[in-house]
Amino acid sequence: KKQVTMKHLSASPLALPTIACYLLMSLHHLDNYLFASDYMVPQNYVIIIYGWAVMTFFFATYVWCVSKSKNHWARRVQWFIATYNIIGFGHYFYQTPDTLSLRSNISVLLEACSGVFLLANLLFA
Repeated sequence: KKQVTMKHLSASPLALPTIACYLLMSLHHLDNYLFASDYMVPQNYVIIIYGWAVMTFFFATYVWCVSKSKNHWARRVQWFIATYNIIGFGHYFYQTPDTLSLRSNISVLLEACSGVFLLANLLFA
């Protein structure tokens, strides 16, 4: 049975930005879950958990695609991951940066900027 190793992932284009996107998205979801009172809208914990679970599924799909050398499909999953992370900027539709804690601003910005970075690399690499 073929195991996915870091060698497989490192051979894949843009693997490290994709891993960073997943980890920063997880950090942001954890921040949303633990500090829901920082946000002005009522937080639905089920949506936060489902969002994280869906992204975990897509990240696992990305890893599977890389392990099977299905690079075309891996790029499609990378597009989805990047777009999802960029949606993190959505927090600023209902709150200004000065009303969020520094921790929440950093969490949102890291997640969204990692998505922008991955998307830019997908477009121009």
